[in-house]
Amino acid sequence: MAGSVSNTGPLLNSLAGYAKEAGFGQDIESVILKQLDQSLGDGPLDRHRLEGFGKELVIINLTRLDNVALGAKILTKLVEHEAWKQCDGCSAEQACPLQLNRKAVLDAGSIVEERVRWIYQRLSAYEQRLTLRQIVAQLAFGLTGGMSCAEAQQQVTASTAEGQEQGITGLERILFSEGFFGYRAGKPWPQAEGLHAVTLVRRATFGAPIGVNFECRLPSEAGIGWAVLPAWLDGLGSHWRQRAAESAGVRWRFALRRMAYLFGNVAQDKDKPAAVFLDAFLHSPSLREFDHWQKAEKLTLSRPDANRLCTSCLRVLLEVFSGFSASLFSRHDTLYLTLRRSDLGVVQPTQLVIETLPFRDFDLDFDSDRRVPVLSFDRGRARLDLTLPLLDYIRRRDAGELGNALSPIHQAQLDWFRAELLKVTEDRRRRKDEIELLRAGIDGEVHLHRFLLDQDQNILEQG
Repeated sequence: MAGSVSNTGPLLNSLAGYAKEAGFGQDIESVILKQLDQSLGDGPLDRHRLEGFGKELVIINLTRLDNVALGAKILTKLVEHEAWKQCDGCSAEQACPLQLNRKAVLDAGSIVEERVRWIYQRLSAYEQRLTLRQIVAQLAFGLTGGMSCAEAQQQVTASTAEGQEQGITGLERILFSEGFFGYRAGKPWPQAEGLHAVTLVRRATFGAPIGVNFECRLPSEAGIGWAVLPAWLDGLGSHWRQRAAESAGVRWRFALRRMAYLFGNVAQDKDKPAAVFLDAFLHSPSLREFDHWQKAEKLTLSRPDANRLCTSCLRVLLEVFSGFSASLFSRHDTLYLTLRRSDLGVVQPTQLVIETLPFRDFDLDFDSDRRVPVLSFDRGRARLDLTLPLLDYIRRRDAGELGNALSPIHQAQLDWFRAELLKVTEDRRRRKDEIELLRAGIDGEVHLHRFLLDQDQNILEQG
């Protein structure tokens, strides 16, 4: 017998009563919460079983189910569905806006599926998860834009253009790269905001200006120089580029960026500008690489690259834990844990050091169950899950970007890791008569000062 519970409270209360009657010997609430925290993988359900009861109990947290990959695959199933065969022989088939939209997605193939997956992965990683139903609704809306077959035929019949050009006006209203993001012909589409997925996507403001080089190419080059677009979009892309060159062409520029993102195949020798565009569009310098690791179920980094990423993580942790920029330290191979005030907005030029941890004691690993890279100390005695928001924060801070802040939930994650480091190093803590201080000089450089406490003389001596 299977059952579902939408709230954790009733589950805990029900099983607590059952555990009392069954003589369950453990703290049932802690056990259940641990089970709910388990990721839902493709393997056997053994780790989800709750032992100690007379009956077999399996607890699965469905919010741990990854809708991202499955949702993106549904797009391909929608455009390949056999129901489209009913359009064969239609008088408007060659210029039908619905067919042009579908054929553009079909031509893009795995590219558009991957780009859609990245958007959903970005939302999910930043605590904006979508249900499968919400994803399907957005994808279906993006393919049809609410246009019926009769409306599509009317659009073609009313057009004075020739051939495929007859469908451009209709395609402009329903293009997938517009409908998916909640726009119509470059303008926000109020009706689309009734879909929760569209509301979340619109909130993230995908498609904003990226750089001067890309902006200069927008009105003149299809695909902004790096992207090869499906031939079905040639006519519409040409119209939009002409409008984007006008003084009031801002909305068309946004539309062209969205088109390049969702449909653009990377041209030969254009990998670097494509990477810059895609990372900026997604507001994430780590998402594409993160996605690659998850699919491979391991870190696909060379040893030097892994060492560089590990060092970047530790440099940023050094800044977070001490409040000093990593570049100000006289040594760049040690993580200092200090008695810094909890009010992180207050600068402390002198701080008492609790523990010093060499960078060489840290390493990177990949947790295949939780599907995240892990910063590991002393062969796993303390571990920090490097979620996508944390990785993005680390990459941006290490690159020198200002104004980046962590959400409270991820700040708490770093505070917990700091506490774990102190816990596992407690047995090797230095002598009580030895004191270490971090101190920022007038020039801003941070130095470590060691002192020995002479208890007989009650004085400190330079160590």
